[in-house]
Amino acid sequence: MIFKEADDRKLLSRDFIALNAMIFLAYTNLAVFFTFDGYLHTLPIDPALIGLLISAFSLSGLLLRPLISPFLFPTNARRWIAISTLVDIGALFAYGLAGTLWPLLILRLVHGAAYVCMAASKMALIVAFIPPERASMAFSITSAGMLLPMAIIPPLLGPLATLLGGFDRVLMGTGFLMVLIYPLLLLIRPRDARDDRMEKKVKYISHREYFKDLKDLRILVTLGIILVLFLCLAASFVFCAQFGANIGVSNPGLFFTIAIVTMIAVRFIGGPFFDRMRPGALIIGSLAGLVVAYGGLAMTGGPFLFYALAPVCGICWGIAHPVLHSVLFKISVPRLQSLNQNFGTEMVDGGFFLGPFIGGLLIAGGNFRNFFIFCAFITALSLAAFIAVLPKLRRVKA
Repeated sequence: MIFKEADDRKLLSRDFIALNAMIFLAYTNLAVFFTFDGYLHTLPIDPALIGLLISAFSLSGLLLRPLISPFLFPTNARRWIAISTLVDIGALFAYGLAGTLWPLLILRLVHGAAYVCMAASKMALIVAFIPPERASMAFSITSAGMLLPMAIIPPLLGPLATLLGGFDRVLMGTGFLMVLIYPLLLLIRPRDARDDRMEKKVKYISHREYFKDLKDLRILVTLGIILVLFLCLAASFVFCAQFGANIGVSNPGLFFTIAIVTMIAVRFIGGPFFDRMRPGALIIGSLAGLVVAYGGLAMTGGPFLFYALAPVCGICWGIAHPVLHSVLFKISVPRLQSLNQNFGTEMVDGGFFLGPFIGGLLIAGGNFRNFFIFCAFITALSLAAFIAVLPKLRRVKA
């Protein structure tokens, strides 16, 4: 075995549990906008510009995260969380006041900036409470917490909008929910400069450290695989309904219901075992499984194979994401662990930004076969890159 076993109690501390509850709350900012497209169509906005308003949130985060990450450490993350949560709550309340293009565009950019500061700060803080030998289990729990809002909240949005009197009222209710972050924040022990994962008297990561880190082939390959993983996942999610209708599936949304439930189950059930297995084998197996699954989707012409491939995708996505973050954690020097975890999250955001864009170009004219062949091809390339860099990963000690 590459990595040692450890007592789960060392991982499941009060701080770690509170941080994961906060991460769950942060990701409600994404899940609650599941019906945002429909809401925007009720406003006096040019339909051609609705896509801009939807993507502005992610664009803000993509631009901001690399700039703020060098300044985020376990020692200052609590302050960043407190401030960004306040701005996030204000943004959620402001949607009811912004009913035209420019106010909404500015609000989306501000909300995206607040969200990314809040989420990046939590990732910077959580690394201080993860034992290296339990990293795969830790990121299995954390990534499952990120998925849970996507599984729980969308079905509730319709009834909540009816009960509260509109989508903007649902966002206000979400703002009240976000207040829970503050009592959770009080449960987390402050970290100081004497923490054994931090170097004393250093306020931020220097430009030299920043770019040296990004020249590390192991880091680049791991980040590239995360980008490919989520590019394909995000595009599959966005175009699933169109693809299902194209091949005669009556309820294509069930594909992602099955896939997400499988992903969550894999992370909760398999998480304790990931640290006892070879991460290289897990990543190679899951990427190879995705190549086969995407190839199968390219060839499918009916509901049987379509639904049969949903749990295959869920298992592979469910394994690859936390194990890749675990590898990223282990190959990073302690001082750069939070920076590289935020780079990993940047790749997730990048996948959700690029996936629908590239997918939209590839399925022009309804040719979904090209899209899934493309996903299989770039996943195979990422698999080859990982195999090439695997000898360097094996030399890393836990």
